[in-house]
Amino acid sequence: MAIEYLTGLNAIVMKAIWNIEKRQGRVTIQDLVEEIKRNTGKEYHRNSVSTYLRRLEKKDFIETKKEGRRSFICSKVDESDYGLMIHGMNFQ
Repeated sequence: MAIEYLTGLNAIVMKAIWNIEKRQGRVTIQDLVEEIKRNTGKEYHRNSVSTYLRRLEKKDFIETKKEGRRSFICSKVDESDYGLMIHGMNFQ
């Protein structure tokens, strides 16, 4: 699978997903909105973040899993694999 280079908010959202997965395993949209605010100092509306999630899903970087009424975001591309393929080193 060819992995494309992520830029802008796509990269910020993906990095936030990886950070949350490392800390707590499961990622919700609310976790993601809070992590992005913590990392960028900007507050993005839930709908804006959802738009970027759909784009990342189309690019096959993530998938969404439903458990009851809750949805969880799961990365399909490992952070270290992404870094190795794009930069030739770990993505920090």
